[in-house]
Amino acid sequence: MTGSKEGVSSRDGSRGAARCGRRWTPLLPGLCVVVVASTGGCPQPIPPIRLEPTKVPPTFVAVAPGQTQQSARFLTGSTLYLKVKDARTGLRVPRATIGIHGPTLAGGVSGATFDLSFGPLTAGTYRLRVSAPGYVTKLQDLAIAARTKSGQKTEDTKVEVVMEPGAGEIVGRVVDAASGAALPGARIQAGDELAFAGADGAFRLAGLAPGSIHSVAIRKTGYAAATVEGGRPGGDLGTVRLAARPLTINLANAGAVFGTTAAAAVLGGLKAALAERATVKEEDPQGADIQVFAAPGEAVAAKASDLLEWARQGGKLVVLGEWGGLAGYSPEAAEALVHSAGIAINADLVRSSQNASSLDWPLASAMAPWPFASADVALFQSASVFAVAPAQAVLRAQGGYRVAGISTQEPAVAAVAPYGAGLVAAAGDTSAWSDANTTGAGPDLGIRDNRSYVVNLILW
Repeated sequence: MTGSKEGVSSRDGSRGAARCGRRWTPLLPGLCVVVVASTGGCPQPIPPIRLEPTKVPPTFVAVAPGQTQQSARFLTGSTLYLKVKDARTGLRVPRATIGIHGPTLAGGVSGATFDLSFGPLTAGTYRLRVSAPGYVTKLQDLAIAARTKSGQKTEDTKVEVVMEPGAGEIVGRVVDAASGAALPGARIQAGDELAFAGADGAFRLAGLAPGSIHSVAIRKTGYAAATVEGGRPGGDLGTVRLAARPLTINLANAGAVFGTTAAAAVLGGLKAALAERATVKEEDPQGADIQVFAAPGEAVAAKASDLLEWARQGGKLVVLGEWGGLAGYSPEAAEALVHSAGIAINADLVRSSQNASSLDWPLASAMAPWPFASADVALFQSASVFAVAPAQAVLRAQGGYRVAGISTQEPAVAAVAPYGAGLVAAAGDTSAWSDANTTGAGPDLGIRDNRSYVVNLILW
């Protein structure tokens, strides 16, 4: 075909009402191609497909519950929503450890796609501490508002913490000056940063701002403290040698363990074990390096402020608690002694999930930063312990459960915390270290690693 043809029928077959025209154009002899001439009603050609980078989707917002210790107080404040972000990228910072210190204790770990919520919290002033691998530790104060009047909505508190990346660390090793033996559990501090020496005495003090200069304090119970000036991130302090000195321990409530019983009647074995390593006194704080309160009664709460100030100046305060239903023991007194350090000995009960007989004890295993070999402790029943960073749990139950609450993990039953130049240690049980014969296998103190664990906890 050699000519052209126009006015082709439309889709409904009607000639002359064509919405689109066709023109036959010869290319080669005997070969034609159809060219569509578009009018207003004709379908448009499909445009070229352009490949472009996919846009970053909008920030995913979710809320993950943090952990909150309610301290047996009426919670009068709002909920705190916390976002942790990178100062350079604006993205969320994962694996940030959050510690919230104030009238209520709270803590948690951040994620890459969610924010954290804590609450309700008691109204008041709080200190927020956020640390993450590779970031400079951030400290800031915040206020939790009181609830509004009945019938009105409480405004939530929303805080965004901006973290600076590129933090450095200081490394070193701590040993005994005379023997050269490693000093596990030695604590290393620069400002608000803390590290514990491991079993080999080595430490890494992280979270320090690049280019900063620090006075680094190295302390260990039973040793004279040392200070190294001019510590810089990326630096190595080398081997720090601490000189041993005599150690004095005061069993501070020896006349009223469990609120009423003399220590000699229930803690004679513990006192003897401590006496192998230190001078042990009873109810005599003069010259003491360590003060131990075993299942304290309510009268101890009145001494809490003075005892905490003593710890801040370099003393070590050890509180052995109990579950809240034990006669003569005051959970409020225990809380008054440890709360300011970021620890709570709860009034709940950890015990075996199959408690058919006293022989069925839940075990507790030591965890980092516990620097000693002892790791297998037998507890018939104990209170759980709540620790907010920089406090750290050091003993966690296995196969137990909390009667007074539900936990997503096996509950901690012991913790340690720096407090000024001193240290606070807490355990949720006292009877495990006693001369009692709960299992028929000898004194509780002599079962598994109970003796070595509590001695190390006190002397740490």
